[in-house]
Amino acid sequence: MGQGSTSSTIGRICIRSAALLQVLRLTANVFSHIPPVQLERRLALNRWVVMSIGIAGASSTTSLWVVAIETLHLIARFCAAQSNSISHPYNSHSISVLSRLSRRYTQLDSLFYAVQAAVFAVCIARIHKRARFEIRAFSAAVARFYPSAVSRVVPSPTLSSRPSLQAHFQAIIGWFATPWWNVEHIKDITYATPEEILASGGPKIIPRLQLDILRKKNSHHNRPILIYIHGGAWLFGDKRLRTLPICHYFASTENWVVLNINYRMAPAFRLEDMLVDIKRAIRWARSNNHVHGGDSRFIAISGGSAGGHLCSLAALTANWPQFQPGFEDTDTTVQACLPWYPAVGHVYASAAWKRWFLEAIVQMKPRESLVRYDMGTDEWCDPMAVIHRMSTQERIARVPPFFVIEGTFDNIVEPRLVRAFVSELCKETKLPVGYLEVPGAHHAFDLSFSPKLIYALWAAGNAMETLYNTWLALNGSNQTILGTATFPNSAQTEEQIVVTD
Repeated sequence: MGQGSTSSTIGRICIRSAALLQVLRLTANVFSHIPPVQLERRLALNRWVVMSIGIAGASSTTSLWVVAIETLHLIARFCAAQSNSISHPYNSHSISVLSRLSRRYTQLDSLFYAVQAAVFAVCIARIHKRARFEIRAFSAAVARFYPSAVSRVVPSPTLSSRPSLQAHFQAIIGWFATPWWNVEHIKDITYATPEEILASGGPKIIPRLQLDILRKKNSHHNRPILIYIHGGAWLFGDKRLRTLPICHYFASTENWVVLNINYRMAPAFRLEDMLVDIKRAIRWARSNNHVHGGDSRFIAISGGSAGGHLCSLAALTANWPQFQPGFEDTDTTVQACLPWYPAVGHVYASAAWKRWFLEAIVQMKPRESLVRYDMGTDEWCDPMAVIHRMSTQERIARVPPFFVIEGTFDNIVEPRLVRAFVSELCKETKLPVGYLEVPGAHHAFDLSFSPKLIYALWAAGNAMETLYNTWLALNGSNQTILGTATFPNSAQTEEQIVVTD
């Protein structure tokens, strides 16, 4: 009697816990498809709460929720079997309660997966269609801007006109369909020492600045490089947190060499320190191909949120000597920029944001900025400000191709500001600039695998691979790049940029 009663009690606890998680999962899934403005106004929810609901809803079938719920359910079934095997009249009531709870849970489980199937059908159709459309438009823009490369582009095995079967499995199953076993993860490689930072005028002694290398086992040699910058409002974050889906996808599926970096952050350090660190990482990537094994002539830079702001800023301020103390003559250009929901344009859009950003993140008075950089702080602290100051000729000569990704439900970074940034990038230049606005995606939707993220990753990988193939067609695999290893612009000829060995 005691053993059967104990098994029945444990089973009831497990089945109720599984049902609670399933209810939360279903609620998050449904609420994540409601526009954030309505949730904030009608339910008076904080915007960070709304963002969390969106992330939980997006990952409801592809995260560890599945493992937790199904484990509890299995334990409950095992306990029910144990109770049934012990025949005693005192167990009959407990067994009856457990059976009733199991039936209700099964009904709830069926309801969730019915709702999820409908959501998947709608999401996959919308996002798949949008991603394919934007990739076709971006590929056409690249071909128009570099017409001499069209006939010489060699198709890449990772480049496809539609998401692969593996991508569809990842969209539905998530991590369980991800080939993590074929990725080599090398951790904590130093790219800048405290002594170097102090020697170049750094304000404080800090631990070594380090990066992780993610690359495909045995087939990464001479593949392009992606430097990834984590987000976290410039205040917190780490290269091991919230970066693995993007980094892992590019390493495993696209076969890129990914350098996932840490950098100094506020409030202990200023925005200029963060930017200098990123340029140090670019310098390390360019001069250490014998360590990472990639093609150091082609470097793309990426990041999300604050990382999207920083990667855009680094791409637009390449070779600015004021942000390269001690390595002013080093080439810090990048060949592509891939910002995810970048925090851009807020300095112009909101007085409150501008005041907080200048005081808490930039931490530099306008007079100091004028003395050191010959421009005010609001002229270089935002990528929108930097691109706005460039002439048409400067944009054509200095701005690398961009592919920007944003979500329509982003309530932290306003999509209208990201659209304005994209418009400013290609204003009067016809530069190859792509923009994918993912339907129903919230801020930080790349936290875990989901249909929204998988198709965005497929589009991002296709865009970057298209640029790399075009770059190879223009520069060749056995050629030495003189000066900056950039795409030739419309005012330059290939003979001015490339010299064969």
